[in-house]
Amino acid sequence: MVFKKKKIEVIGVSSDLGANIPGASLGPSWLRAASLHEILHAVGLETSDLGDLTVVDRGLVGKEHIADQYRLLLAELLQNLAERTYLSMKNNNKPLILGGDHSLSIGSVGGVQKYFIEQGKSLGLVWFDAHADMNRPESSPSGNLHGMPVSVLLGKGHEHFTDIIARSSFLLPENIVLIGLRDVDNKEQQILEKSGVLYFRMDDVFKLGIESIMSKTVNHLKEKVDAVHISFDMDAIDPLYAPGVSTPVPNGLMVKDALLALEMLSSAIDVQSMDLVELNPLKDQDQKTAQLAVDLIKSAIVEHPLGS
Repeated sequence: MVFKKKKIEVIGVSSDLGANIPGASLGPSWLRAASLHEILHAVGLETSDLGDLTVVDRGLVGKEHIADQYRLLLAELLQNLAERTYLSMKNNNKPLILGGDHSLSIGSVGGVQKYFIEQGKSLGLVWFDAHADMNRPESSPSGNLHGMPVSVLLGKGHEHFTDIIARSSFLLPENIVLIGLRDVDNKEQQILEKSGVLYFRMDDVFKLGIESIMSKTVNHLKEKVDAVHISFDMDAIDPLYAPGVSTPVPNGLMVKDALLALEMLSSAIDVQSMDLVELNPLKDQDQKTAQLAVDLIKSAIVEHPLGS
C-alpha cells in the first residue's frame, strides 16, 4: 500500500529563485492554509511538519539575471533540501515537499535517489507538467533553473546543480515519464527526443485518454523500478481550473483526469515521495488552485491496495 502507514514529513521550500516570476515562494503557506494537514489526517494519514527551509528573499539579492545572480544561493538551498529529504527517507518516513518553483525537485529527487542507491533499489520519476523542464544552460531562452531540473537529474547542466546528484546516482532516462506537455522550446524538444525519457503530450492525452496514458506509464515503469517519486507542477492542470500558477498554458489536464491519473499510479506502483510545485497564490482565485492542490496530494498518497 502507498505510504504503508508511515509518517508523512512535510517540508516547505518557500523559494521562487529558480524562476523569474515572484509568487511561488508563498505556495507552502498557502497549502497549509488550505487545510493540508487536516485533510490528510481525515483519511487516516499521520503527518509531521518540518517547516520551511531557510531561503534568502529575492529582494535582498538584487535584480541581475536570475540564472547567474542566484546560482550559489540555489545550489545551497537544493543541497539542504536533498539532505533533508534523504534523512526523511532514512528515518523511515515519507517526504512530501511543498513548493516553491520546480527547481526544488533537483533537491527533493536527489535526496530520495541517494537513499535508493544506498538500498540497492531503483527509483522511478513521474513528472506532471505543461513543460518538459529539460532545458540546459545553452538551450534555455530564459536561463531560469525551473526549466532545467529534469536535465540536471539526468546529469546535464551546470555543475553547481549536477554535483548535488552524486555522479553514480543520476536517474536513468528509462525510469522517467513526463505527462501533460504542451509548451516545449524548440531546442528543448530536440533534447527531449534524444533523451530516452518517455513522454506524453496533451495531444496524446486527448487522443488516447488518461486511463490509457497511465496504463502505458505503469507498464513502462513497473518492472524497472521499486517505487516512484511524483513531481506535480500545478501548471499541468488547465488554467481554467488552476489559475494560480506562474506559467499557465491553455489546454491542460482536466481535474478529474489528474485525480484519476494519480490514483491509478499510486494503486499500481509504490509512491515513496512527492513534491507539489509552482502554486502561485498571487495569481490564485479564492484559493481555488490551493484547494485543488491538496486534493491532488491526497489522491497521490492516500493508501490504495497495490494492483487494484
